[in-house]
Amino acid sequence: MKPSGVENGKEVWTFSHTQFQTLFACPRKYYLSYIKDISPIRKSSALLLGTAVHAGLEAGYAGENPKKAIQEEFKPLLKKTKTAEERVALQLDCARAVAMAKGYIGKFMAGDRSRFQTMRPEQETLITVAENDTVVLKYKSYLDGLHTDKDGDWTMEHKTAGRPNHSYMTRIKLDWQVLSYAFAAKSVTGRFPRGCIYNIIKKTQIRRKAGESIKAFEQRIGDEYRLQAEKKGLFIREEFLYSKKRLMAWKKMAKLTAIRLYNLLAHHHDEQLHWVQNTGSCLDYSACSMLNLCASGGKPNPLIYEIGTRSRRLAGK
Repeated sequence: MKPSGVENGKEVWTFSHTQFQTLFACPRKYYLSYIKDISPIRKSSALLLGTAVHAGLEAGYAGENPKKAIQEEFKPLLKKTKTAEERVALQLDCARAVAMAKGYIGKFMAGDRSRFQTMRPEQETLITVAENDTVVLKYKSYLDGLHTDKDGDWTMEHKTAGRPNHSYMTRIKLDWQVLSYAFAAKSVTGRFPRGCIYNIIKKTQIRRKAGESIKAFEQRIGDEYRLQAEKKGLFIREEFLYSKKRLMAWKKMAKLTAIRLYNLLAHHHDEQLHWVQNTGSCLDYSACSMLNLCASGGKPNPLIYEIGTRSRRLAGK
């Protein structure tokens, strides 16, 4: 990684929640992911589903067609499919995303428009977390929404999840990323928001029937999110207030972590000795995406990994 730019004669280094979490989990994984620019080959649209749903929600709240916005997200992958099986799998995921977004819009949009005087769309923000005479360290955050009602500002967060449980909801209130949204909101409005409105859209468990068309499948899951959402608990919305104590803890953590990362990148950029492996995280919640690479001695298998894709994605290529 290199500085992201220059501001008032100072180098600007920009970090993100994902970078912080990767460093916490395993410095070696950070080294492989962000310095060597190695990433697993994406073999499915699993990671695309959440992005597509976000695009659909943003379009719907803006008065545009959510289905069209979601289809645009899937187009690049659809063009790269090599088999009919891959294409159908993508089309089914696209149908799921459409049903999830439309279902959410149908359940919440009217009430949100009535409650909130101002509803700001998704936006990227940069928060300065540390600075000296030569360097500025910033944290990049994305707000899914920033709404204002009679009580103040609320950050909005939307997540898709398979089967969220009680511990999932408990962790949300302790999540560093959710706390960072308060600082992102402050960079937009000049004041801290009152709290966060956290939305979970559960992924459907419905599977395509034998011989069922894509259109019929889309209709069936659309009916599920439209007619059975309450019964099946497909939408969860939690509101909680920000704690000043927790916000100040995040600010301190962000500063210390950004300084640590900067020192590693600026002074030990390619010295593997300083990017130690944390084997305790190899099989933590699920197998680490770099497990095969580390186990093989560090030579990327071209069937599993690709090199240089992260920098191209960040550049919008």
